[in-house]
Order: sequence, then structure tokens, then C-alpha cells
Amino acid sequence: MEELTPELLEKYYKALPDNLRSALRDKSIENEVFTIGKKRGLHIDLLEILMSEVHFFILGATHPADFKRNISKKLDLDSMATNDLVEDLNKEIFLPIRESLQVVHGDGGEAERKAAKNFVTQKLNQTEQASEKTSDHSITRSADHDPYREPID
Repeated sequence: MEELTPELLEKYYKALPDNLRSALRDKSIENEVFTIGKKRGLHIDLLEILMSEVHFFILGATHPADFKRNISKKLDLDSMATNDLVEDLNKEIFLPIRESLQVVHGDGGEAERKAAKNFVTQKLNQTEQASEKTSDHSITRSADHDPYREPID
């Protein structure tokens, strides 16, 4: 990614549709990002980084494919925490301005949309399966694999 200078950020800002410009000026997005971040247990310094990343995404300076990776790397979150955080951001912030974001980031072709939808569906199914496995408290282990377990006579 190129270095984000004030001049470059201004260029991105001027290229935005009007509703995205007003969304960036509106404090409600900032408040929502802070609410989501606090809900996810982020400290104030990380909340500022998250806010910057959301702004860069809305501006079009961060590509959608890089957004989650940037969040994970800059906030030092594991994949599950990153997924939860990005899911909240998508629902609360990006969904209402989705169509405008598609204009900014390029709408992509029908094949790309189908591939992305299939990918998301697959990931959701995997997440549901993983949560079902972790919610099952009847884990069975064989005594052969547990060196600390004493045999019962």
C-alpha cells in the first residue's frame, strides 16, 4: 500500500460520493466504532488505530481484501477476535453504506460476487461447525493418549 500522505487522503476524500463524505464527517460512525471496540475489549490506543483503519477503508485507501488483515496485524488480534470485530463493523457501519462502498472499491463482476458469497457462506458454515464442537462438553479422550491419567483398576 502506498504511503498515505495528507495530500493523498484529500484526493481520496474528494473522489468519494457525497453520502460517504458526510458519513466520514458524522460523529455517529466514530461513536459506533468506539462502542464496537470497547465491546470487544480494545484499549483506547487500539480504538484510535481501529478508527483510522475504518476511515481508510471508507476512503478507499484500504482494499477490502486487506482490511481484515490490517485489523489483525495492527491490533494484534487472533483470527477469531478479528473475525468477530470485522463482523460487527460490517453489520453496524459498512452495511448501511454498502452500495457507496461498492462504487469506491469497484463493484466487481457477477462471478466475483458469487465467489465472494460462496466463500463467506463456507466460512460461516465452518464457524458454526467449530462453535458446535466447542459447545459440546462431552469430550472423550482415550487413556492411551493422556500421560497424566492414572489407570483405574
